[in-house]
Amino acid sequence: MADNGDYYTADIGNKCIVVSDAKSEVKQIIAMGKLKYPTGVFVDKDRNVFIADNGADCVIKCNGDGDIISSQQLSGPWSLTMNSKYQLIVSCRGDENCIYVLDSNLEILNQFRSDHLVMPWGVTVDNADNIYVADGRKIVKFDRQGEYQETVTVDGYPRYIAVFTDGRIVYSDDSDSTVKVIYK
Repeated sequence: MADNGDYYTADIGNKCIVVSDAKSEVKQIIAMGKLKYPTGVFVDKDRNVFIADNGADCVIKCNGDGDIISSQQLSGPWSLTMNSKYQLIVSCRGDENCIYVLDSNLEILNQFRSDHLVMPWGVTVDNADNIYVADGRKIVKFDRQGEYQETVTVDGYPRYIAVFTDGRIVYSDDSDSTVKVIYK
C-alpha cells in the first residue's frame, strides 16, 4: 500500500501491477505486457514501484507513471520489501534459495543463504530491520545483517507475511486460503 492509500497488487494472471483506491476501483495498470509472472510488489515513499517478476528472473523498478527505470537479474525472486535504509530485501526461490539486499537502484549489496531456508516465499522486516521469511511450514527470523535468529513453526504453509509494531506476525496460509496471526 502506498502512503496515499492506493493498493498495488501483483496480478499474475494478467501479468501486470494493478493500482486501486480504497474503494477497489482501478486507477492504473503498470507494466501490462512487460511482465511474465509478477509475484511481489513494493511501493516506496517516492512512489517508485519495485516488482519481483518470478517468471523473468528479475526485479524491476518503475516510476510512479509505470515506466521501467531499471532491472536486476535474480534467480526466482518471489517477494520483496524495503527496510528503514531504503534497501530492498528480496526472497529468491530459484537456484540459490536465498535473500538479497539491493539498494534503491537495484544494485546488489548483500546476499545470504541459510540452512534454515529451503523454499523462501514472503519476506518482511520489523521496525528494527530484522528480516522475516516465510519458508515451508515455518517463519525464519534473521537480523539486519542476515544472521539467523530463530525459527517459528506454524500450522499450514505461510506464503506472504507482515510484522506489526507490537510483534504480531500475520501470514497468508496457502494450505487453506486463510490469514493467521502469531501473537508473540
